[in-house]
Amino acid sequence: MRVPSALLAAPWLIAAVPALAETAPYADLPGTTWMATEWNGVAPKPGLAPRLTFDPGNRFVAYAGCNRHMGRYTVRDDLVAFEHQVSTKMACYGERGETDERLIADLKRTQRLALESDGTLVARAADSALIWRFRRAATRN
Repeated sequence: MRVPSALLAAPWLIAAVPALAETAPYADLPGTTWMATEWNGVAPKPGLAPRLTFDPGNRFVAYAGCNRHMGRYTVRDDLVAFEHQVSTKMACYGERGETDERLIADLKRTQRLALESDGTLVARAADSALIWRFRRAATRN
């Protein structure tokens, strides 16, 4: 959905109607799950690949083999912000624990999203460094 130019002059109106702030193709994120195929330049290890679910109401769930991390996200144009709010509290040791810590740190670093023509969702840091490449996970019926 495109935001009419008249609304761009009235930022309080966009804040009052959050659905208008999301522009295509990101308005279709709620209800989708994405699996990382690349994380900071390398393929994630099996069982430790980040999974990111965008839920309705601008909520997200992230998982990379140990704890589930939940919170809120906002998208405006290609800018994204993840607000980590709560996590499960499983004891994650060794590589699983390190992966869990990296997941939270990289959610905080993520500032840009791009949906490429092949369906890949790309997440980048403020300095344009690639953080993740995601492929949409198959939906279950």
